[in-house]
Amino acid sequence: MSDFKRRITPEQLDELTERQKITLRQWWNWQEGDLFFDPYQNPEQASIRVVCEDWQPGIDGLPLLDIGQMIQFLQMQKPGHVEYQNMYDESLWRVYAKGMWREFPALFDDDELCNQLWQAVKAALG
Repeated sequence: MSDFKRRITPEQLDELTERQKITLRQWWNWQEGDLFFDPYQNPEQASIRVVCEDWQPGIDGLPLLDIGQMIQFLQMQKPGHVEYQNMYDESLWRVYAKGMWREFPALFDDDELCNQLWQAVKAALG
């Protein structure tokens, strides 16, 4: 069995505008065990950290969202943004973002789901 992509990468966070990053930080209610990216002032010191008693996100920390967190984010923006349907005897994921439907089979690897959800989160962030 191959490894599945379960969360976004620091490189994907770089796709966000500064305004989108601020919105994401405001939404994120971090919890112990969450992964986050801490960019620091110097890119060579940037690192991925786990929220715990000793490490908590600073003002620049951004969450490395997993699939569940992205679904939660989209559901909180507007109910129905993420919907699982069984259509024509095949299961399809439909990810709705800003008036756009994207369909793809449920029998796919998580890499596709993770990236599709990330596209929807970026659109919802504005």
